[in-house]
Amino acid sequence: MKTSVLFFIAVSSLFLSLNLRAQVVSFEGVSEQLNDSQNSLECRPINLNKSARIVEISGNNAGFWIEKQNLGTVLQFSDENDQEAIEKTLTPGTYWVYPKIKNKEKQAIVQIILAYQ
Repeated sequence: MKTSVLFFIAVSSLFLSLNLRAQVVSFEGVSEQLNDSQNSLECRPINLNKSARIVEISGNNAGFWIEKQNLGTVLQFSDENDQEAIEKTLTPGTYWVYPKIKNKEKQAIVQIILAYQ
């Protein structure tokens, strides 16, 4: 009996884990200083087919901004991995994220993890 309960818990946890992974997506942006007046921005866009909320932010940056196709900048944050972005919702569409470079640094990165609602 105890073994079957443990097996049930393990299998349930596995299905829950797989279900959660299927509902989570991420995207990241990189900014590199080329010279004193020019930066290179890179991001592979993410296309959301339904609304998703920001659940985690990581990277080495001095803030970041998120752009949406046909709208430009839709969210902007001034602190490293700014936690004020947590729980913000992105509606369906195509998005890019770009980090701001810290003083005396040459490169910045930001990764955003989203959970579908």
